[in-house]
Amino acid sequence: MFAIVTNVLDVDETGQVTNYADAEYRAAQWIRRACDGTRSNGSPPGGKATRVLAG
Repeated sequence: MFAIVTNVLDVDETGQVTNYADAEYRAAQWIRRACDGTRSNGSPPGGKATRVLAG
């Protein structure tokens, strides 16, 4: 789970994390899918946090 959170984190030029809630949400999605095979909101794999990284 630590790898998921840190992979999704976005840090600004001053070293402040700007999207911790998104990273935490993405890790929770992964844990839920690993435990029961479902997604918490029916979104496609990657969800909100991945869109933040792609942008």
